[in-house]
Order: sequence, then structure tokens, then C-alpha cells
Amino acid sequence: MSVRGANRLPDTAVTTDDIDDLLSSHSQELTDEDLIELEAQVQKEALESQEIASISDSEKELTLKKTFRSLCKFEECHENF
Repeated sequence: MSVRGANRLPDTAVTTDDIDDLLSSHSQELTDEDLIELEAQVQKEALESQEIASISDSEKELTLKKTFRSLCKFEECHENF
């Protein structure tokens, strides 16, 4: 990230406690249960990515057209009020 990009980030107050919490959370060993949950999450995200990637271009275009038509209808209704 460039300095220009960093300057556009919202101001957030990061305290030393925040940093200490982050560092301490990374120094703890993961339990078997933690690793199982992490693996399940990774597999779920991979499956979701595959599902999104498998949507055909024509389906994406159809969805985009429906969204555009809905927005136009919404604007028409909004103008009538």
C-alpha cells in the first residue's frame, strides 16, 4: 500500500493494549479443535469460491440485467413520491 493509499484509510485509535492483545493471540498454540475449525473454514471458503467461479457469464449478465431493471423501477417509484 502506498502512502497515498494509507492516507485514505479511516483514522483508528490503536492502543498499546490492542497491539499486546494481537501479539499474545499469535503466541498461543492452536488446539486440535482450533485447527479443525480453521480447516473447515478454509474448505468452506474454497467451496464458495468455486461456486462463484462456476456461475456462467450469461448467468452473471442476467443477474446484472435484473439488478439494473430493479434499480430503474425503484428510481421510478421514488420519483413518483
